[in-house]
Amino acid sequence: AFITPLQDVTVMERQTITLQCEVSKTKQKVTFFRDDKPLKLDKKRMKQMSKDTIHTLVIEKAALSDMAKYTAKLGAASTTCNVTVKGTNVLLYGGMTSTL
Repeated sequence: AFITPLQDVTVMERQTITLQCEVSKTKQKVTFFRDDKPLKLDKKRMKQMSKDTIHTLVIEKAALSDMAKYTAKLGAASTTCNVTVKGTNVLLYGGMTSTL
């Protein structure tokens, strides 16, 4: 069972996304999903960790494509959150703005 659920997160592009939940017992395997599909870890930017009862998913250098619904599942129990990634506006020559 989940003691502490995932929380919705909003970050700017290129920041780090940290999703964390806590389960009731140690040595339990939590599986993360992205938009209801098993999450394939991009080893360069993503890591999944667990320490005691705390399970964490870290996504470095957030991109707009990371914006999704994330779910952590443990048996029949699950917790879900939404990740929002906001674009970074940059001032260009001549006063025009662009979203990178």
